[in-house]
Amino acid sequence: MKRRHISFTIACAVLLIAIVRSVSVNAGINLAQNYVPAPEVVGEARLKVLFWKVFDATLVAPAGEFDPAEPFTLTLSYLRAFPGEKIVDSSIEEIAAQGDVDPRLLDTWSESLSGIIPNVALGDAITGVRRADGHTVFYLGDTLLGEIDDPRFTAAFFDIWLGENASRPDLRRQLLGDNA
Repeated sequence: MKRRHISFTIACAVLLIAIVRSVSVNAGINLAQNYVPAPEVVGEARLKVLFWKVFDATLVAPAGEFDPAEPFTLTLSYLRAFPGEKIVDSSIEEIAAQGDVDPRLLDTWSESLSGIIPNVALGDAITGVRRADGHTVFYLGDTLLGEIDDPRFTAAFFDIWLGENASRPDLRRQLLGDNA
């Protein structure tokens, strides 16, 4: 009887992950239609740290071809809960690690992000949109969270995952569709 309960629990967990993944991909495509011409998935990846699954990421760009100077969306579907403050702090640390950024600018971006990024629960998806004008718009699901009107922020923020100096090159490679 106990073995059956464990199998049922595992089956439910697998189903929940599949549903979360499917919903997040659809949410990313639906949002992308508002900003990206002919949106298609470029690539998908899962971030794991040690034993913990952190998020599934999906990159959507015009005709499935990523160009950092064109509109695109990056959706992070969280596989565990995180305080918004931790997400903001990690983002700013990753931006700082990318290169020489003025500490005052990092403080400004941190303050802006803190007013936008909420706490997330299992299954929540945050989508960052790189608009045609180079600004970044953030959504939780299909709810607008806020916008940062600084193309320097946009480039630095998305370089966390998509830039040549990304701290997780395997994640970058998968997002960019290079699954070799």
